[in-house]
Amino acid sequence: MSGPIRASVRLNPTERKELLEAIAMRSDSRPESSRRREPRFTIPESTLIVGELHLQEGSVARVIIPGRDISRGGMSFFHNCYLHPGTPLRVAFADGEKKSICERTGIVRRCEHVKGTLHDVSVKFGDALPVPDLMRIINRVGDPSATCKYPALLSLTQELVEMVRTGTPLGQVLTLIDQLSEHLRKQMPATSETAAPSPTANQVAPAAPNSASSVAAAAAIDAPPQPNATKAA
Repeated sequence: MSGPIRASVRLNPTERKELLEAIAMRSDSRPESSRRREPRFTIPESTLIVGELHLQEGSVARVIIPGRDISRGGMSFFHNCYLHPGTPLRVAFADGEKKSICERTGIVRRCEHVKGTLHDVSVKFGDALPVPDLMRIINRVGDPSATCKYPALLSLTQELVEMVRTGTPLGQVLTLIDQLSEHLRKQMPATSETAAPSPTANQVAPAAPNSASSVAAAAAIDAPPQPNATKAA
């Protein structure tokens, strides 16, 4: 991507938090939200995302967009005006120097008014996105001191906590728990530490020696050597 880049929406942490809560409550009423099969990850506030929007009048707008959430197949973000469904675009996840980490093309699937000029935009990617790998890089870029070993798992867990905190219907919570469990099952073979083999019962508790034979053995050790009985007189 090249050309001038402007900020689409500027949100302070409080505004962003309020918007996420309001949209989460609105999403609960959508039937399709309970049918989602792909885990969705909350995009950290510090993530830099540059969008290249191909508008209907033929112009191209390059904007920094605040991301909301992301999955293998698409993402949602906030924008300062309405985008028509079918609008093609390219999004680039970038580092602090605006160098692209990962790019995807897609189309706008949905655009809903939130308040004022603010809109919530959902995008479908043309190609699947390796979200766990991307989230791992994003966490390192957004917080150089981050040491979380499983950032994607952390993001899912944080989303679950937020759903419980905001009183999301239990059916939706259960769906996310299922996604969390599936993510754990997929990660286990690759992340499980090689465990030492469990000792057998014989290794844990070796059989106690026979007391009579132990006494005899001890006596034999302490006894003076005996002359060889077969030695000639």
